[in-house]
Amino acid sequence: SVAANLEAVARLAFAAEFRDEDVGEHIFRVGRSTGLLAEKIGLDPILVSLFRTAATLHDVGKIAVPDSVLLKPGKLDEDQWMTMRAHTTQGHRMLEGSKSQMMVCAAQIALSHHEHWDGGGYPNGDAGEEISQSARLVSVADVFDALTSHRPHRPAIDAVQALDYVVSQRGKHFDPRLVDAFLGV
Repeated sequence: SVAANLEAVARLAFAAEFRDEDVGEHIFRVGRSTGLLAEKIGLDPILVSLFRTAATLHDVGKIAVPDSVLLKPGKLDEDQWMTMRAHTTQGHRMLEGSKSQMMVCAAQIALSHHEHWDGGGYPNGDAGEEISQSARLVSVADVFDALTSHRPHRPAIDAVQALDYVVSQRGKHFDPRLVDAFLGV
């Protein structure tokens, strides 16, 4: 049933964040924000729902990141940073191969939500429209929420500062059209 599938997705998303209490609600806020942003740009309600649900799995690959890296206070060293960045490819590996449209979308989001509009992101250095629309939407929602949430390596900043950062990254980190829409959400 649809309800059982949604519950399974929610539990998998929760498992990805289970080890870090500070970000447990992060996945659901990112899903909500992704859905609101998708609505704002006029996507079909079926796509909005798909993206909202799939977005909750964006960090599922963090299951494969050791606690010593995931929960480390302070800056990560180069090796730790490489381990953390691998959550994108690990998440894609965990989710790929499904016949479910939602899981296919979630796999793409997991892989590409840290790609940058200007090609400066990871893991593949994709740019612009090479990055799936779903991952571009999640990227904005994820960064905003991460900035406004306490993390082991840094304190939260207020919403105004986070919005200023998102605007400063228009056309660099983020799709310019999505930054414009985000300001209206």
